[in-house]
Amino acid sequence: MLKYIGFACVILLLAFTISITDSDQGGFVGNNSVKEDKKKESFKSNLMQEDERKEIHFSNSITSYIDKCIGISNQESENEIESRYIANSLMESQYREFISSLFFYRPNGRKKVDFLHDYILSENSDDLASVELIKVCSNNPELENCGSELFNEVRIYDSTDGEIWSYITNFNAGRSDKEETLISMNRVLSANYYGSSFAERVKRISYEFDQQTDGDLYDGVIEALRLEAISAPSYLPLFNFCEKHANDTYISSMCFRVGSDFAARGKTSLLNITGISLMRMMINKGYPESNSSELTQYEKHLNSGNEINFQRVTDLMKYNNELLLYWLNNLSKFNEGVAKKMVIDEVEKLAQNEDFTNCKTKIQN
Repeated sequence: MLKYIGFACVILLLAFTISITDSDQGGFVGNNSVKEDKKKESFKSNLMQEDERKEIHFSNSITSYIDKCIGISNQESENEIESRYIANSLMESQYREFISSLFFYRPNGRKKVDFLHDYILSENSDDLASVELIKVCSNNPELENCGSELFNEVRIYDSTDGEIWSYITNFNAGRSDKEETLISMNRVLSANYYGSSFAERVKRISYEFDQQTDGDLYDGVIEALRLEAISAPSYLPLFNFCEKHANDTYISSMCFRVGSDFAARGKTSLLNITGISLMRMMINKGYPESNSSELTQYEKHLNSGNEINFQRVTDLMKYNNELLLYWLNNLSKFNEGVAKKMVIDEVEKLAQNEDFTNCKTKIQN
């Protein structure tokens, strides 16, 4: 069922990350601790305000509105798309080299790294390709052509993006390089922001599909999200590193703080859940200065029930491009959780106003 492969399986694949901690039963304060604390306090303040509000649950009127707008019967067969058709169509895009690296599976990770390296050094270079390259290396730390020489050449080390440094941290952990892993952990904590290459890739592929084919934007989003699910980063090396050094007070502190930073500032659900899982593992390993109340707050926020509600909202997006564009733009501007809440709020307004303008079939009020 491709619709759920699209909008849902990115989250479903996170079960692997969470399962890492299921088998597990005073830290260092660096020069960036004040800056880090200010960033997190700002996030926590907003988080507490959101949690004080009533959790979002669909009222009967909203459920009725969705059923009436798209029909109660299951229409998933309409969403089936030929991936080969989409891939071939997108090769007409100005981003065909970059998109090719996402679409075509390469069992040899080295080939993909080389492909991205050449693309980055070409006149068509863009930031997304750099993020994709470090993500491939993060998932394949054994590749010989990945390392400081390559990262220096494509200027990845210049980044102040926490997402990129999360990948570099994972790569160094996969190389069992303790010193470099700790250095990159500090770069995570001192990062000025967390980017959302996930949102930008989804938007790029979706828009290009819409422009280059006779399909529609919704079909492009579905395919883009399918690709994201397939290429989702694995943070297993980082978990293994933290588990191995759980008895080291300094490293335990760094692991917990990095997990907290992922949970607080990460733009994707995957990074948020990775952070929460890392915090939970360090608590289970007996890290003495961990803050379980902080973890509980993050877990409560993440498990607000929006995922189930969002699945119903995606049904409307096939027929309402305005709603789809609203979600896509907020996805890159904010983060996955906020974007979901905002689009759910929009559907609530549509239901209240009995606006059936963009529905599967035109309905007379």
